[in-house]
Amino acid sequence: MLKIIKKLDWYYKGVILEGLIFVFAIVLNYLFKTDIFHNFHIDGYSLIMGTAFVFPPFVLFIVLSKTDLKPFKKIQEILDNIINYYFGSCSIIKLATISLIAGLSEEAFFRGFLQAVIANNFGEFAGIIVANLIFGALHLITLTYGIIVFFIGCYLSAILHYTDSLFVLMWCHFVYDFFALLYLRYSKK
Repeated sequence: MLKIIKKLDWYYKGVILEGLIFVFAIVLNYLFKTDIFHNFHIDGYSLIMGTAFVFPPFVLFIVLSKTDLKPFKKIQEILDNIINYYFGSCSIIKLATISLIAGLSEEAFFRGFLQAVIANNFGEFAGIIVANLIFGALHLITLTYGIIVFFIGCYLSAILHYTDSLFVLMWCHFVYDFFALLYLRYSKK
């Protein structure tokens, strides 16, 4: 099995990893008797809200990618290298697929499961802070980037509080990742 995984290109490894995060979230949801899908419904309103919530962080992403400040230049350089190396040969369909799986899995785990479990035991504020510190730490390509991801996670937590819909978060995360990957992949050409 490991030999097969080693032979896969990075896109498929990413799909497998993100898929495992989703499975992990579902198993933990069952074991801890939480209900991460308690208010999960797909409708036009949720799609519109999830898409609308993308614009503030995506505008921030574009602005920071254009700045000449050293920490943001370093992030841009690293992201350019990562995107070219891991996703340079991916089609738009593959970029959409990995974005969708990441949106589903990361929101199911970080805000659907982890934040809820911590909030149920230590309060909503603790759930938001701890879940998003871990979210930021797992995206730590630089300290600055980890901090930005922490605050974007807090933004997503606020959306969850406002909408009480995990699907809105999943859709928002998917659309953001997809736009960001498209921007990083094609803006330099």
